[in-house]
Amino acid sequence: LRRLDPNEPYYVGYRMKPHLAKGYNSGGAGYILSRKALALYARNAFNNTKICPDHTDEDVGIGRCLANLGIYPEPTINEKGQQRFNAYNPRLTLDGWEGNEVWIKDPLTTGFNGIARDLISF
Repeated sequence: LRRLDPNEPYYVGYRMKPHLAKGYNSGGAGYILSRKALALYARNAFNNTKICPDHTDEDVGIGRCLANLGIYPEPTINEKGQQRFNAYNPRLTLDGWEGNEVWIKDPLTTGFNGIARDLISF
């Protein structure tokens, strides 16, 4: 996260692909909004149902709100192709589960090589 400027709008996490054209970040893995993204959301979207319509799934809902503000999920894969955010339990990663390509936007690295040293969440 050090490489990211908190004064620029960004939204990082584990990218999923259904529901929104540019995807959204999984709520299960958690996601991070920069100060600027949070300020834009609070000021322009929070109480505005045109920008931020209600959605039963919080992760898709916030993804839609942010997309309507021009803020999209950014990749969080490290230089070894490992995810820094993981939406699935560690056992699946270690056992070599490759995920469901309908849901997963970025390729998964599995086994012990799938666990990033700079991991943020599981």
